[in-house]
Amino acid sequence: MDIYEVSSETASPYFPVIHGVLIVEPIEQQMCSTCQRPFEVVGECATWYYKQGKRIRDFVSHSDMTGLACVTQRVIDGLTKHGIKGWKAYEAEPREVPRLLKLRLPKLFALGVDNHWGKPDLEASGFGDSTFCPECHKFTSEYRRPERVVLDESSFDWDASDFFSFRPFGHSVFVTKRVIEIARTERWTNAMFTKHDARYAGGRPIDYLAKDWPPPDWD
Repeated sequence: MDIYEVSSETASPYFPVIHGVLIVEPIEQQMCSTCQRPFEVVGECATWYYKQGKRIRDFVSHSDMTGLACVTQRVIDGLTKHGIKGWKAYEAEPREVPRLLKLRLPKLFALGVDNHWGKPDLEASGFGDSTFCPECHKFTSEYRRPERVVLDESSFDWDASDFFSFRPFGHSVFVTKRVIEIARTERWTNAMFTKHDARYAGGRPIDYLAKDWPPPDWD
């Protein structure tokens, strides 16, 4: 099944949408009961710091550290309306927002994955000699940066969720095609969906608001 990394478009002088920095905290250290090593747990207290732009869009920004997107109430309402499963969201407090813009700013939310973790296919990803802990999702052998990541599709519960993430290679948030179809139906703005095609970086962005739909090879 195809899955797509979800994030936001970045602001530019030619498309001055609101952009900011999403900080999710606290990031606490816990001890893994399986491998007896410390690992980080991200909390559910989110703060969004205004950076630039004037046009309000539905996907405001995303966090490289946690993979969570900062979105407006419209996105939350759309996910709820269409019965999308596997996501979680909590309100993000805006900071350092110009006064005039603050009057128009809707509620913002940090949007992420509700504990639907999968795992990579270590053999296909070139890590056949490596192992990682099933509890804390950290490597139990020496870590090295991957050139490609192939997901173990059997590790995802496709019937239970349309939002996914996987470790030990990061916190990116992935969604199914169903979420992209809803983004098109609800006309969400400023979202970016990039196809995961076994490459650690890069991929094919989907123009989900394109006039011609669906795109080639969508089925």
